Amino acid sequence: MRTRLVVLALLVAAAPAHAQMPVVAADRVQIGDVVLPGYPPPRRDGSVGTGARHRPARLTHAVIDPSGTLVATAGACFGTSGVTVPVTPSCAPEFVRVHRVADGSLVRALAIPWPVIADETSVLAMSFDADARRVAVLTRVRWSDCSALGAELHLAVLRIDDGALLEARTLSRHGAGGAHSITLRGDEVAITTRWGARSRARTISLRAR
Repeated sequence: MRTRLVVLALLVAAAPAHAQMPVVAADRVQIGDVVLPGYPPPRRDGSVGTGARHRPARLTHAVIDPSGTLVATAGACFGTSGVTVPVTPSCAPEFVRVHRVADGSLVRALAIPWPVIADETSVLAMSFDADARRVAVLTRVRWSDCSALGAELHLAVLRIDDGALLEARTLSRHGAGGAHSITLRGDEVAITTRWGARSRARTISLRAR
């Protein structure tokens, strides 16, 4: 038994970095010895005379591409609606960041659309396509406008090479409960939502570009 444990320990130690699971904390993601940074600090929210700042963003998700070469990180980004001059939070222009797994170098920071009335955008699921040229991002957007409150389910597809936003769509205006998973294949995104033992699958056809 001891011999088997020693062999297993040696195999784990010898495994390449891409075989290790990302460990996600609010301010960093770690894959083996590689540490990826969290979001930039928040900027002032634009309120005249208050000097208030947005809430600090936090990382919640990390997904490795099929080849084990790239990792995409994202999380929860907070804005402030209802102020005199709403300011886009510092996390929005780099909501998804793509790094190389081997050394943690940044490949591309990817922006998402930020509604001026959004109070929070949180990632629910992410997926690379097969050749790691695009990444699909499913988010929940919570918003407020005067006395109105709401939550929407948004889908974005971004090209990694140049950061282009290839698709931006509101999928639901009735919140986004449950646990979500997505798969990006060709011109389709498959989305599965689970509520306990129940699940729902749907396929979104992407617009031609």
